[in-house]
Amino acid sequence: MQPIEISTFPGRTLETDNKQWLYCGGTAYLGLQSDPSFQQIFIENIQRYGTSYGASRNSNVRFSVYEEAEAELARWAGSADALTMSSGYLAAQLVCQNLQGLGCNLHHLPGSHPALSTAPNERNPVSIQELATAITESPNPALLVDSIDFHGQHYPHFEKLRSLPLEDLTLVVDDSHGIGAVGPEGSGSYAKLSELGVKELIVCASLNKALALQAGCIFGSKERIAQLRSTAFFTGASPTSPAVVATFLSSRSLYLDRYAKLKENLSLFLSLNKDVPYFEYNSGHPAFSLNNPDLANHLEANDILITRFQYPTEKAKNLARIVLTASHTAQDIEKLSKAIQSFV
Repeated sequence: MQPIEISTFPGRTLETDNKQWLYCGGTAYLGLQSDPSFQQIFIENIQRYGTSYGASRNSNVRFSVYEEAEAELARWAGSADALTMSSGYLAAQLVCQNLQGLGCNLHHLPGSHPALSTAPNERNPVSIQELATAITESPNPALLVDSIDFHGQHYPHFEKLRSLPLEDLTLVVDDSHGIGAVGPEGSGSYAKLSELGVKELIVCASLNKALALQAGCIFGSKERIAQLRSTAFFTGASPTSPAVVATFLSSRSLYLDRYAKLKENLSLFLSLNKDVPYFEYNSGHPAFSLNNPDLANHLEANDILITRFQYPTEKAKNLARIVLTASHTAQDIEKLSKAIQSFV
C-alpha cells in the first residue's frame, strides 16, 4: 500500500479523498493530540508562557515551571529526579554520549532503538550469550535497551535482562512507548526496572507519544541528573517550550482519565481475541505486532488502517502493528475484532 498523505491529525478515524478508515496505528496511546480539552489547556499555557523559549536552562533568567514539572515527573515515575529536554531522541543522546565521555563502554541489547545509538556502524551482539560475555569482559559497562520491544520479551518481566550481570552495570532504558501507556497510573516502566537490582538505572523517554508533549525526559538519581544538567550538551541546547511542561502539570487528571479508558479498551480487545495466533505484544501494552503480514492486508480490505513501516537498515523487517488508543470506542474495538476473527 502506498503512503497516505494527511493534513489533519488522525484520531480514531482517518479520512482520505474517497474513504474513511478506522485508524488503529500511530503512537498517540492516550488520544490527546486532537482532544479539545487538552488543546485548550495547551493554548492557555502558550498564552502565558509563549510558543517557545530559546535560551539556555542554565542562563541567569529561568522559568520555575521546568523544575516544578520535573519534580512531578520524577514523583510520578518513581525516580529520585528528572530532567526535561526538547525531544526524547536528544534526551537519549545526552545520556549515551555523556556516559561514553565518562569512560563507560556501551552495549546494546539486540533490537534496541536507533535513539540509543552513538555511531552509525556500531556492532551489536547477535545473541544474549554474546552480550553477557561482552559485558563481563568490559570495564564500566552500560547496557542500552528499550522497555517495550513489541514482541513480549521486555516489559513487564524483562526476562532477557535477568540473565545478565545486572549488579555490575549501568542500565539505560528508552521508555518512549511505555510512559503514559503502562505502569501504575501510566507512569511507565521505571518501577518495574527498579526491581532488577542494577548498579545504576537511567530511563529516558519521549513525551510525544502517549503524553502528547513535544519534549523528552531523563529519569535517574539526583547525582546523575545534576551531572547531566551541568554538561555543555544540556547547557547549549534550547529546552522544550515552558508551555509544554506547564501543560503536563495542568493535565494530570486528564492523563489519569484517558489511561483508564485505554486499559478498558485493551481489556475488551483481549477478551474478543483470546485465541488469535498472529500477535506478539508486551503484557499491558496496547500495541500488537503482527507475525502474519496477510492480516494487515485483510484489515485494510475491511477499511481498517494500522501502522506499517520499516527502519532504514539493511536487515530491518517490514513492521505491521495494531495500536489501540483511548480514543477508540467499544464499537471500534468490536469492528476490529470482527475483522480479525474473519481472517482467522
